[in-house]
Amino acid sequence: MRICVNCDGESIVDLNPDGSIASINENHWEDLDELFNIAKKYKVYVMPTLLSFDHFKNGSGPVRRALLESRENCDGYAEKYVKEFCERFGDNEYVFAIDLMNEPDWVYENEECGKLPWEDISYLFAKCAATIHENSDILVTVHIRYVRCQAARTAP
Repeated sequence: MRICVNCDGESIVDLNPDGSIASINENHWEDLDELFNIAKKYKVYVMPTLLSFDHFKNGSGPVRRALLESRENCDGYAEKYVKEFCERFGDNEYVFAIDLMNEPDWVYENEECGKLPWEDISYLFAKCAATIHENSDILVTVHIRYVRCQAARTAP
């Protein structure tokens, strides 16, 4: 089961105006403990999704965009949030993969989400994936929406 664990982008990882991590809501960890205990009880494998394109929309989006626009901020996110996630849940057999972001292509393509360079987005993914692999055996993925490629349209 794929579950977004940071739905609104604001109540879990609190960012400073420059996009660096200000704090992480401690209740989040307790809620995840409960979620994964339920998953274990019912033998449901969970793929938590940590971010979504929605977090980067206008409103609080500019602060989230500042996270992606700074390698230092991306490093901090990976070290302070993703590493902690792995340390807490890396041995949980019911966490089978971590989905780093739901539909990041919207952040790249859509003005409302910032239309950020793919290099910035992919740097965050690379840093988070490396952090996950250094701290657990959890698989890593990114959920990209289906886009029909040009080659498929021109194939005989």
